[in-house]
Amino acid sequence: MLSRMIDQGESVAMYIVGDGVELTMKSQKGELGKLLTELANKGAEIYSSSEDMEARGLSSEKLLPCVKPTAKIFEEIVEDAMERADKLLSC
Repeated sequence: MLSRMIDQGESVAMYIVGDGVELTMKSQKGELGKLLTELANKGAEIYSSSEDMEARGLSSEKLLPCVKPTAKIFEEIVEDAMERADKLLSC
């Protein structure tokens, strides 16, 4: 669905928090790493909570290259939702 939204000219930003941050690591096996990279290559912005990464002993050096660590992820989500978003999806 996100790929289709990008293809239709929508701006897409993903904010990954909690245990989800483990899925943004270079060591990620399977299709998810490929999907995140594909979405980023199409223009999606992908952010991972650096606080949640730190709590799990993960460093930003181990992130997929397409994922940006951010310390104030919840403030960024609110700001993005208020200023840029036409649609919000939560999983």
